Amino acid sequence: MTGIAGHDPGISGHVRPESLVTLLRNTHKEHTIQRMREKLEKDHDIKTQVNTPWITTVVRFIMPKDRQTAYNYAKVLQVAFDENLTAAELPTYIKDRGGITRINGTREEQENRKAVKAHKEAKVTMLRKILLANAVNPALETKVMYDDVIQTTPKGQTESEFDFAVCVRMGDSTTKIIRFFSVSDELENTILRAITDAQIDDDLTKMQGKLDKLRANYGIKRGWGMLPGDKGYDPEAITILNIGEKANPKPIVMPESTLPTGIEPEAMLNAPLANT
Repeated sequence: MTGIAGHDPGISGHVRPESLVTLLRNTHKEHTIQRMREKLEKDHDIKTQVNTPWITTVVRFIMPKDRQTAYNYAKVLQVAFDENLTAAELPTYIKDRGGITRINGTREEQENRKAVKAHKEAKVTMLRKILLANAVNPALETKVMYDDVIQTTPKGQTESEFDFAVCVRMGDSTTKIIRFFSVSDELENTILRAITDAQIDDDLTKMQGKLDKLRANYGIKRGWGMLPGDKGYDPEAITILNIGEKANPKPIVMPESTLPTGIEPEAMLNAPLANT
C-alpha cells in the first residue's frame, strides 16, 4: 500500500494481501482505515458500520466487488494478526495450513468450541447460584465445627467454596452422613460440572427465572450468589453469612424435604426428597 509508513498514507486499491499485515501494525492505522471507509462509500457506495471489524474494512477496500472473498480473507488476516505473524511469514503460513478455506474452517471450529465452553461455564455458575440460594433455608442447616471437616486440599491449591459429604443410603429410606470434606476448587469444579450436565437446563434464561423466584421466596436480596444487577438485588440488604468466609460452627447444606411452596422442583435440581 502506498505510503504506509508515512504520516498521511496514500490510499490505493492495488495491494497484495500479505502487505496488509504491515498495515495492521502501522502507527497510523486508524487514520488509514478512516480514509478507506470514506473512499468505499464515495467510490463504491459501500457503507461500513461503526462495529465493523477494521480488518474487514481493509479487505473490503481491496476487494469492493467480492464480498464473500473479502470476508474469507479478513478471517485469515485476523488469525495472522492474533498469532503475531509478519508479512513475510503469511504466505508460507497459509500454504502450511492448507489454504484459506482450511484456515477459516479451523477458526470457526475454535470459535464454536469457545462458545460451547463458555456456555458450560455459565451453566456451572447457575448451579452455584442455585445451591447458594438453597443454603439460606434454615431447615437445611446442621452444625458442624470447622475443625471436624476433613481437609483434603493439596498444598498450593485453592480450597473449594462448598464442602462435600459422603453418605450411605440405608434400607429404611434414611441416609447416614459419614464424613464432611473440604476439597480443592479444581475437584469441586469437576463435581459441579457433572451435576450441571445432568440437572441444569441449557436454557439459562428459563433457569434464571426459576432462580429469581426461589430467591424471592427466601427473601434473598444480597449475597448468596446474588450480584448487582440481579433481579431483586438490594445493596443495603443484610446478609446472614458471607459465603467464602469460614464460620464456627459452619452451616452445611443438607438434603431435606423443605422446598418452599410455589417453587418449581427444577430450582432445587430435582432433589429426590423435595416436595413437588
